[in-house]
Amino acid sequence: KAILKFDMSKESCEIMEVPSMLKENLSSYALMTPVTDFYVLESKGMLTLIRCNYVDILRTYTVWHMKEYGVANSWTKMIEFEYNL
Repeated sequence: KAILKFDMSKESCEIMEVPSMLKENLSSYALMTPVTDFYVLESKGMLTLIRCNYVDILRTYTVWHMKEYGVANSWTKMIEFEYNL
């Protein structure tokens, strides 16, 4: 329920919170979906978290941007969409 951040120059680890709405619902998502993947990347200069739920041929993607790096309450849900294979 968090992102582990490793600073290679300091050789130290820190915990970065995921979006609070996502953290509150993680257990219910796990009960409803057989597979949930998370991807963390940089997009447009912001930390980006993508959640993908897999149910049979249906994929649901949710994209979050961290507007201010390191500030947990700056996570903003950008888009959620479904895709059928």
